[in-house]
Amino acid sequence: MTLALAALLHAPAAAAAACWQAAEIGAARINELETLLMTTSLRCRTVGIDFRDEHDRMVTSYNPMFAAAQDRLKVHYGAKTAAGRLEFQSYITTIANRYGTGQVNAATCQRFQIIHRELSHGPADADLLATIAMAMVRDPWLDGPRCPAAQASR
Repeated sequence: MTLALAALLHAPAAAAAACWQAAEIGAARINELETLLMTTSLRCRTVGIDFRDEHDRMVTSYNPMFAAAQDRLKVHYGAKTAAGRLEFQSYITTIANRYGTGQVNAATCQRFQIIHRELSHGPADADLLATIAMAMVRDPWLDGPRCPAAQASR
């Protein structure tokens, strides 16, 4: 069998692996929420609303869930390889750039402060985090198609 023929035979499997499964989409949503919350906690200081302490408590409490989301994304990108690590870093950079240039005002910051306050008090609550993530990041940025099963559950 020629190399070209082998590549054609294996192409559908590679394409299927590149689509986003529902659990990966959920991880992307949590990752985007984490980035959104971090950038707003920094940006809101510019309008005199500082909730970085609440942000830090929230990150400490929810760190295992944020880390699990990142780990799932690393698996999606095959980050055990050099090429996969580059793709993962490109994805993370894209997300950071999406949220890094946003504008804030006092009303927006007060809403984010409430979210931080809710997440920073008490033990980490996976259901609460998922609910907030779904409300705030309805359609996370994906650099590929949703898998058919994930598309149906949208």
